Formats: sequence, C-alpha cells, structure tokens
Amino acid sequence: IIDSETSAENSVAEAVAKIESLKEITKIEENLETNITARGYNDVFVIIENECVYITVSTESLDANEASAIAVSACDITGCEMDDIVLKGVY
Repeated sequence: IIDSETSAENSVAEAVAKIESLKEITKIEENLETNITARGYNDVFVIIENECVYITVSTESLDANEASAIAVSACDITGCEMDDIVLKGVY
C-alpha cells in the first residue's frame, strides 16, 4: 500500500500508522522479555494482542510470588491491567 502509486492517501496514512503501532508494540514486548530474562529466565516469549499481554516462561517451577512479580512488571511496562495479563509457565 505504501509503495503503490495508486493507493489512496488515507490508505497510505493508515498503513504508516499501523506500522508505527506495530513497532511500538514490538518494542514493549522486547522490553518485557528483557525484564523477565533479567530475573533469571532464559526462555521467555511475550506477545501483546487484543489489549492482552501473553507471557510464556520456560522454567522448572514458577511459584505464586514470582508469577505475581512478573505480572506486576508486565503491568508497569505495558500499562495494561492485571486482568489483561496471561502468564504461563512451561516446564
């Protein structure tokens, strides 16, 4: 759309806005992954989609206190509410 000479101006503007939004979301996902990795987890995957934050952590165990700390960090970094955080430990 952006590179097409026949695209309408509003379509190009919408495409550029979507690209910028995706770049910002990716930056937030990477920031949260880095934050969780700094807690000692080596394999972390974060995706933000439909105003929810999905976090997958590969670990031997994930106790309630650590899960809560990760969720609080996710809220701080993403600005999402606790109800919008989905955290899954994969063993």
